[in-house]
Amino acid sequence: MEEAVNKPKKEASIKKNYIFNSTHVLISILVPMFTAPYVYRILMPDGIGIKSYVAANVSYFTLFGMLGIAGYGQREAAIVRDDKKKVSELFWELQLFHTMAVLVSLIAYFILIIFSKDDKFYYILSLISIMAGMA
Repeated sequence: MEEAVNKPKKEASIKKNYIFNSTHVLISILVPMFTAPYVYRILMPDGIGIKSYVAANVSYFTLFGMLGIAGYGQREAAIVRDDKKKVSELFWELQLFHTMAVLVSLIAYFILIIFSKDDKFYYILSLISIMAGMA
């Protein structure tokens, strides 16, 4: 009897997660499609090259800050999903590790900003991109 009560709640949760994940992926694809033409028109050819160079460097810091934690977390949570205490411990351990990785990445990024001469402005603007990618 108890299983029948919990089943609709899990199905609703799966549907809700699917909708949120699909929306996130869709926004990640559509936003650059609308913003890129405007940015390219404003920056002109020289600015586009600088933007591409800075974006390539920024992607390294973002990748280091994420370190594949999401995929690992999903796998480990699926293994211990029936034990809420272990899931909670796993979540907070991964959250702490993610926070530390992001902080190390941001410290390294600020060092890059300090030592960059010509593109400092673009690196500072890209800080928003790093923060969004690591959230």
